[in-house]
Amino acid sequence: QLLNATTGIVRVVRDGSGVVIDADLRLILTSYTLVNPYLGDGSASFSSIAIGINRAAGEEPSLTFEAELVAADPLRDIAVLRAVRLFRGGSIGADDFTLPAATLGAPDDLERGDAVRILGHPGEASEGSQAVAATTASVSGFGGHELTGGRAWIRTDARMPYGIAGGPAFDANG
Repeated sequence: QLLNATTGIVRVVRDGSGVVIDADLRLILTSYTLVNPYLGDGSASFSSIAIGINRAAGEEPSLTFEAELVAADPLRDIAVLRAVRLFRGGSIGADDFTLPAATLGAPDDLERGDAVRILGHPGEASEGSQAVAATTASVSGFGGHELTGGRAWIRTDARMPYGIAGGPAFDANG
């Protein structure tokens, strides 16, 4: 969800998911498609990023934080956000960002054809949305660079339902 800082009006531009990868630094890994800061003409598409959190099963997310884009790779559709303040202003206190960080797995442990489950929240645009949506997929390939051991990105054959983009993927070992 994106917030227009000038008018204070929240408008849902893109719904999706993300996963906390460093709780101390408040870093969230997501899909670049969800936070692409530019329109087709090169102009800014939003003034800030609002993050909604659902803390209990079956609960709809409530806007909790505003974030900044700290790293992005549009070609690989990956982005890292940092929660920088509470929604609609205010400093993030020690007790405000209590989300656990996921433990990232080793991509070398995966093989082509391995099954994975991808999780996410379908967002407001989904009729009768649920707390979590899931889809299954198979690993179809890997991408990366020699500096990352050649396996920094894992491709799947998933058909992504609305809202799952940016969510975590898990294999049978978690």
